[in-house]
Amino acid sequence: MAENSSLKVMSFNARSFDLYNWLGNWTGKAKTREQIFKMIKKESPDIVCFQEFYTNDTGKFQTIKIMMQDIGMHFAHIVLPVNLNGGDHWGMAIFSKYPLINKKVIDFNHRGSNLCLYADLVAKKDTLRIYNCHLQSIRFGQEDYKFMNRIGYDIEEDDASGLKKILSRLKIAFTKRASQADTVAASIHASSHPVIFCGDFNDTPSSYSYKTISENLCDAFRESGNGFGSTYVGPFPAFRIDFIFHSPRLKSYEFNTIKQKLSDHYPLVCKVAFP
Repeated sequence: MAENSSLKVMSFNARSFDLYNWLGNWTGKAKTREQIFKMIKKESPDIVCFQEFYTNDTGKFQTIKIMMQDIGMHFAHIVLPVNLNGGDHWGMAIFSKYPLINKKVIDFNHRGSNLCLYADLVAKKDTLRIYNCHLQSIRFGQEDYKFMNRIGYDIEEDDASGLKKILSRLKIAFTKRASQADTVAASIHASSHPVIFCGDFNDTPSSYSYKTISENLCDAFRESGNGFGSTYVGPFPAFRIDFIFHSPRLKSYEFNTIKQKLSDHYPLVCKVAFP
């Protein structure tokens, strides 16, 4: 990477590329999966960090093949802990236009697709450590969402059991995220290279997870973003729960939240450069 050059970074919780047709547009020509790839081509990032990544070995969702051959991101660090039917895979991925070495996974000691992975990106004489993180999900079910939509702010005695279930799920997720954040922060502090960090925290900037992981890092949204920066598009109020951080010796600019409804999260992009 030459002096004063930059990398364009994208972070996106792709919600399995709308595999289950949550957005209901399978019948039209502009399917969500195709819209996602069109958006990536238009933005032309150097690095893409996917949370809730999905790919299959055959059929229309050969996402790895599309990213490498059609999008032109020939280097990747892909971790797929959930596998079904012999050819369907879920997990997380880092794609890059530059070589990736020293690929690692940070173990959260639990089964599932909430992970943190990193790889060192090599461009000419410079090496950066790229993190992709997805902290513990709350895992609300359909009945939980129905309950929350029904009660709004008017909680009655008959709603006590449903509310207790909601609070229990929140408490479990918060406890797991706190432990995961401690583990991730320790890895960041031990890095011998400048860091670019992408992630879905399932938590806001006032949370323990945010404060722990972002310590000694810069929040790209705060450096060049604008507005409230909401990244979540789901049934809850708009929150900023997706982030791009970087080491202080790097500089970020042109931060943008892409307001296309391609998932229940908006994609984030920014440019990161050496001063």
